[in-house]
Amino acid sequence: MHPFSDYKTAAEHTRRRLGVTRLTAKQAQAVRSGVATHQARQDNKPKPYHPMTAIKRKLHHRDIVAFKSSIAYFRRKTNTINLTYGSVAGLSTRSNYKQTKYGPACEDVTINVTLPSGWYDRVVRSDLLWMAGIPNLDVQPVYREGLVTVYRATWMVQGRGYAINPVRGWIARHDTGPAYHSTDDPQRAIRGLSRLMGQKNNLGALDRVFSWQYDDIADVTIRASDSLAAHNCQTGTDNFIERFCSGKRAGTIGELAGLLKRSGFRPTVGDDTTIRLANTIGRALTRQAVKDVKRARQAVG
Repeated sequence: MHPFSDYKTAAEHTRRRLGVTRLTAKQAQAVRSGVATHQARQDNKPKPYHPMTAIKRKLHHRDIVAFKSSIAYFRRKTNTINLTYGSVAGLSTRSNYKQTKYGPACEDVTINVTLPSGWYDRVVRSDLLWMAGIPNLDVQPVYREGLVTVYRATWMVQGRGYAINPVRGWIARHDTGPAYHSTDDPQRAIRGLSRLMGQKNNLGALDRVFSWQYDDIADVTIRASDSLAAHNCQTGTDNFIERFCSGKRAGTIGELAGLLKRSGFRPTVGDDTTIRLANTIGRALTRQAVKDVKRARQAVG
């Protein structure tokens, strides 16, 4: 034991060295100072290296990097991420506000996330972090039928402001990529995927999305119901509206184009969100065409 590990040991060592039975106040103060100096040095000493500690740090950093890549999908703000591990995936967000001359403004967002064991191998390495343009917090394969796999999943959707909300439900995914979310039951997810796979993409509307050619159809009304009519799932529809349309569930295509530009939406070849947007616009145009035909018939008749 080091002679200055504590005051009692240091005082006894000092009395023996000086050949006295009692220390003066000045000598006792010097001993206390020496003990405090020794303890400060011990606190600042690097902790002994342990290989498992280094491995845990690397795995923790790897999981945080993967999780950050998924939340980059949402409205961006300076985020503080507190990552823990548990048996069930979970997520909560807390926005920190500061007072400005224009009123309260969000300064940063604290995200508390719990990931289950084996999350990286089961979700990230298996290429299941994204399904139908929505990031997943956790997925558990339940059963497989032919080329369709059904997952019990927890995914993330855009909440109000900078909040990110976890949603639990079922995902039916085809091996070629398309997926359908359902918060009710797996059979509904399978039926939705079947309708989605049987639909042909609206290539004309897709060309409009890529070229931003909305001028001649700017006055056509588009609604959230058009997305559901295009066989998009309720979860994906609500998430798109919150993320890109500020919660607005109906408006004109011209207004939608303006919202998409301001929110930073970028059409991408092969992107599931881009294809589903085009199909939704195609549904709105079809509905408008049917309405125009009815009006023309009434005018002629």
